[in-house]
Amino acid sequence: MSAILPRLWSFLELNARASRRRAFFVLAVALGLIFALQYAIEQNLPGLRYLALALVIALILQQVVLTQRMHDANRSGIWALLGLVPLANLVMFVAALGLPPAPGWQPAQRRPWTQRLGYTLFALLLVVAVLRVFFQISWIPSASMKPTLLVGDVMIVSLTGNAALTRGDIVVFRHPISGIDFVKRVIGLPGDRVRLQDGIVFVNGSLAPQTDDGTFSESRTPQGPMNSVPKCQDQTATLCTATQRLEDLPDAPSHAILDIGETPQDNFDEISVPPDHYFLLGDNRDDSVDSRFPREAHGLGLISADLIKGRVTRVLFSSAGPQLLAIWTWRPERFLLGLQ
Repeated sequence: MSAILPRLWSFLELNARASRRRAFFVLAVALGLIFALQYAIEQNLPGLRYLALALVIALILQQVVLTQRMHDANRSGIWALLGLVPLANLVMFVAALGLPPAPGWQPAQRRPWTQRLGYTLFALLLVVAVLRVFFQISWIPSASMKPTLLVGDVMIVSLTGNAALTRGDIVVFRHPISGIDFVKRVIGLPGDRVRLQDGIVFVNGSLAPQTDDGTFSESRTPQGPMNSVPKCQDQTATLCTATQRLEDLPDAPSHAILDIGETPQDNFDEISVPPDHYFLLGDNRDDSVDSRFPREAHGLGLISADLIKGRVTRVLFSSAGPQLLAIWTWRPERFLLGLQ
C-alpha cells in the first residue's frame, strides 16, 4: 500500500507528464464507457450505478491527462478549460496528443491545496458537461404519469430522439405549442389505429387487457413545486386512494395505470396515427392531458417525431417535497429505480 499511494499521486499530479499511450488509453476507456452507459440506460440493464461511477472516474482522469499534456508541451493548463465544452473537449484532447514535449522540461512546483481543489471542481463540471451531450435530467412536476413516475421524481432522459421507439416506451418531448418538456407513454406508433372504450385501450383492433393490481395510496397534501393536490377515487382528510391496474399493450411489457372512476376521456373514437407521429397517454389516465385532447382544447393531439427528445428508463433521484434540498422528503427507495 505504501508503494501504491505515491504512484497514484504521481499519476494524478497535474504538473507531471503524460505519454501518448496513456492519453490514448484514457480517451478510449472514457468513450467506451459513455456508449456503454447510454446502452445500459436504454436497455434498463442491472449494475447501472457502477457503470456510471466508472465513467465519472474515467472522465476525471481524462481531464487530468489533458492538463498534463498541456504542461508537457509548455502550454498553460488554462487551455484545459475548453474541456467544459463537450465537443471542444474531444478536439482539444486529440490536439494535445500531437503536441511535442517542450525541450528541457522540468516538473513544476507542486500546487497548493486550494488550486488542487479548484482543479477537482473543474473536473466535476467537466463530467456534467460531457454527460449533458448524451443525457438530460428532468424533474416531474405533475401527476400525469403516476404510479410509474411520482411528483418530485428526477428522471434520466437518454437523448436518442425518436430512434427506434417502441410501444410502451416512456418519452420526454417538447409541447407542440409551449415548447415545455412533457413526459408520457407511447401507445400508438405510426400507422397504428388507436381508440379507448370505457378506459380500455384498443390498438389495431386488439384489446389491451387490464388486471387488478391493488390500490394506490398517497398523502392527500399539496405535492411538488406546483403544490397540486392529487385526484382521488376515495379519500379521507389525509389519505387519497385510486384503483391500480396492470395494462398489457401489444408487444410491450405490462405497466401500472391508475383509475379514479368514469370520466369523459375514458372513451375516444378510433384514430389512425399518421407517419412520423405518435399517440401518447399518461399512466394516470383520469389526470392526464395527452393525445386524447386536441390542441384546440389545450391538449397535445398527436406528437410529431421531431418533438421527441428521448426515452426515460430510470429515476435518478426522488423528493416528495416542493424543493429537492428538503432532505426529510427524499424517497431513497426510488433512487436509480428502473422503469417499465
